[in-house]
Amino acid sequence: MQIIYSILLFCCLLNGLSAFWCYHSLTRNLNLIDPYNGTAQLIHGTNDNPCVNGTITKNGVTDNLSTNYMTYKSILKTNFNKQAFPALTGACPTYTPLKSGPNQSAMAQFCTCTTNNCNVASTPHTLKCQSQRKGFAYLRLADTYGQVEECADPNDTCITITGETRSSNISYKGCYGNLMSNMNWAVGLQPLPKRAAGCSKMSFTGYYVTAYCDFCQYSGQFSNVDWTNSEPITCTSEHTGLEANNEVPSTKLCAFNEPCARIIASPRSFPNNTLPAHLMTLQGCSMDLNYAFAQGSYASYPDNQCYTHWADALQLDVDGTLIPTLCSCDTPNCTPPDSIIY
Repeated sequence: MQIIYSILLFCCLLNGLSAFWCYHSLTRNLNLIDPYNGTAQLIHGTNDNPCVNGTITKNGVTDNLSTNYMTYKSILKTNFNKQAFPALTGACPTYTPLKSGPNQSAMAQFCTCTTNNCNVASTPHTLKCQSQRKGFAYLRLADTYGQVEECADPNDTCITITGETRSSNISYKGCYGNLMSNMNWAVGLQPLPKRAAGCSKMSFTGYYVTAYCDFCQYSGQFSNVDWTNSEPITCTSEHTGLEANNEVPSTKLCAFNEPCARIIASPRSFPNNTLPAHLMTLQGCSMDLNYAFAQGSYASYPDNQCYTHWADALQLDVDGTLIPTLCSCDTPNCTPPDSIIY
């Protein structure tokens, strides 16, 4: 479903439809199957696939649902075998009768909207913040994009932490109150800045590397999101060389702020004055390439450039003796660079 949806949305973008981001969340009262496995997300939307905010009620039990229209239909197909959907009319609410079995009744209702995050409840019970981890491979943490943290304390702040290491920029986003549980051992014994809107300094230390960072806090729902730099990034998925399966390259839209990435695998040694051959090249949205690394190896990609891990412990699953070069780009319709850095 996700692959088909990405292709359809890419076609919509080519046809000039405006694109935006929708909030996805499904409460668990009915134990419905959620295509995002119960994880709150920022997902793509267009005028033809608007953001949805609604409810699903079965036998007096209600789930609250925020998502986009295609995912809404997918949830009803999966959980209620709903096959036919009328054309969107813009009516608010729109009612969708559901079949749920003998002596049972179910109904869905929803409204639509077409701007960034417009389907977040106006009086939410918790504070919501963009969640992101980038550049923490040296702490053995994988990069993650597109998720949403729901803060336990509604008076919490949303945080953005930025810095850099020798191989990549660092970005951490989430709830202030979750930072210690998420990154406790990396933060170490240093005191956290007090919870208050504004910026200060902190560091993350691990495996002989310390990153010195700017620590900024914001008040309000999704206040750590930069909507001015949020246009969806299209990325062509390719695999050439070792273990390539000759699949036709496909185009996908990456998650919120996720870069298009490339992995180049080269031999460790090569004759003098001869450039090493690319024994394998992988390209795709960065999180989709995590399978390429051996267990216990984590990758962070430099912004709009390449970094070759000559002396690092980053190992590829296909052959741990190969040298990986990681490249990325983060603009719409971009192609990652293709350079081994000596």
